[in-house]
Amino acid sequence: MKQLIDTHFHLDFIEEKKRQSFISAIANEQIDIIAQTLLPTQYQLIYKQYPVALALGCHPWHIQDRQQMMYELQLFEQLLPTTHYIGEIGLDFAPKRLERVDQCLQVETFTRIIHLLRCYEQHYQHPFIVSIHSVRSATQVIDILEAQALYQGKSQVILHYFNGTSDELTRHIRNGGWLSVHPKMLQTKKGRAYIQQVPLQRLLLETDLPIATSETDTIETQHPQVIHQLVEQLSELLKRDMRPVLLDNQEKLIQRKG
Repeated sequence: MKQLIDTHFHLDFIEEKKRQSFISAIANEQIDIIAQTLLPTQYQLIYKQYPVALALGCHPWHIQDRQQMMYELQLFEQLLPTTHYIGEIGLDFAPKRLERVDQCLQVETFTRIIHLLRCYEQHYQHPFIVSIHSVRSATQVIDILEAQALYQGKSQVILHYFNGTSDELTRHIRNGGWLSVHPKMLQTKKGRAYIQQVPLQRLLLETDLPIATSETDTIETQHPQVIHQLVEQLSELLKRDMRPVLLDNQEKLIQRKG
């Protein structure tokens, strides 16, 4: 039996001594993960330690200042050959985030990252699977992806837990992008409408778990339940068995990264 893939999970939020046990537990449930990281320095700490797909990230919440950004970006570029997975990266223009992280610095960081990905893909035939955070910033995210021509290559772009506008989502999908479905999207009329708007062949799964370190004591049992329930709810909403569709989508996603 093929494994369902949670395309957006935070393995490094789990206490170190419990990570391997978690990986084994979900494998028994025929589930795998793409483990996101928040900074290159954090990616470097757990690289090659666990048998999962590890994504190289630079999360907008964790940009502190220009000096730190430049250090992390240099490390990001050095680490690109070690993975085909990128995340979590993106922009967050929610007012409370902009109070802490300058918008221009976010845009500069994200633009530099997308430029690096496109150049690396072109020069080394090394495409990526990219998971993107786009809170109140989907238009700007898509503008940058289009301007840097990342959509035009073989890299695959996933908008994670999307909550922008219908027009932004349509634009992303027309560019060949993917939508990873978060469980909370099924709890709102808007989220359900967005799922129904996207072609079945462009849907993936995500949990964004664990939400907090306090959840890690129950994550081994919680995570498989969330994934299986997510598939059931998607099947009910879309009026077809979504498991084979999702398995096929995952296979195509992984194949396209080379």
